Amino acid sequence: MASRAWEGPAPSPPDEDSRSLSAAWRLPFLQPRVVCGLIRRADIGCCVQGNHGASSHHGELRFAFDWAMPVGTPVLAAREGVVAAVCDHFRAHGRRVEDKAKANYVAVRHSDGLYSRYYHLKHGGARVALGERVEQGQLIALSGNTGFSGGPHLHFDVTDRLPTDLAKLSLMVAEAEGEATAEAWECNVAGFSGDLPEPGASIRARAVWAEPRNAREPALRNAAEALGACVLIERCADVDFWDKVRRSEAAGAAMAIVVNNEPCEVLHIMAVPKRLREESHGTQLPRVAIPAIMISRAAGLAIGEMAARSQGNAFLDLRRTDHCPKQLERSDGSISPYAPLTQPVRFMWRGHPEGYLPMEGKFAPKGVNEPDAEARHTKLPYSKRLWRQRFVRGKL
Repeated sequence: MASRAWEGPAPSPPDEDSRSLSAAWRLPFLQPRVVCGLIRRADIGCCVQGNHGASSHHGELRFAFDWAMPVGTPVLAAREGVVAAVCDHFRAHGRRVEDKAKANYVAVRHSDGLYSRYYHLKHGGARVALGERVEQGQLIALSGNTGFSGGPHLHFDVTDRLPTDLAKLSLMVAEAEGEATAEAWECNVAGFSGDLPEPGASIRARAVWAEPRNAREPALRNAAEALGACVLIERCADVDFWDKVRRSEAAGAAMAIVVNNEPCEVLHIMAVPKRLREESHGTQLPRVAIPAIMISRAAGLAIGEMAARSQGNAFLDLRRTDHCPKQLERSDGSISPYAPLTQPVRFMWRGHPEGYLPMEGKFAPKGVNEPDAEARHTKLPYSKRLWRQRFVRGKL
């Protein structure tokens, strides 16, 4: 790919806004310093895949970046915000489809509603906790080589939403003095899900396991019991997510909840099946009429146990989070309203108000990550400290 400096802002395609185009972002790593014309670590910071990359940066990921870096490289917050998701328990990597959901990552929610995501992190490499506030340039993780990856690198992107930050699922128990929340769990909204409850409203229904539990048969055996209920369905390799949810919908369920069958806390992306995407020919994607979410295996077991103990006095409550966009529908019907759509990003570059766009095969030029004079009030204490500890002392 030919490499050149970005010369000016490009018009944003539909459904992408200008919030991310301001050059207020910083590269999420420390650049190798040039000494006597030589880069001390040439394997840190080279952009190996940029926007619209042929390997994997297309469709909803078209504005993502990949930078080469050895396992254990410090990963820094590109902007200040609040940690919205953390996952660092995976170890393996590969190029199989099932590896896509097994990348360690950190996601940070920003004040303008955007999210920055940092993927393929080291096992146990997260250095922040869920809900923690982070400053720009703060150490948040260590890079790695987990998930769908062919080698050590950092994947970074900025999205307009986060599927695990759109809705919350709670178990409510009716008591003599009123209702009480027994427990709440993280959930992942399916790309083909029906409408979520309106802001301030909720969907409440009793929890019922599908029969068979993995909904392998064309119709649920307990359709009468599933009518108006929140149907729990166990994930399996034989039936895809779409068919599981459709069978619950056909039984009259109020909501379909796919329970992961893996012992870890991973929540898979439930996308529209490839065959249905192809049949839509790039037009309106098919969706079900009821909300469809995924929860972890531990959450599914806890719901079943608590519901059994409550003797019919427990019900599940699904509602939007405070961070869910009020307007979820997109002008482009070929993109799911619940799928995260990457946004174009420009990084601060001294003397270049338009910002810097990383190009494949290139290192960042001098002045990147250095704000202009009028913006130099931005403090990057973590960056300076890390350079002092890891570069000056020869530890990088």
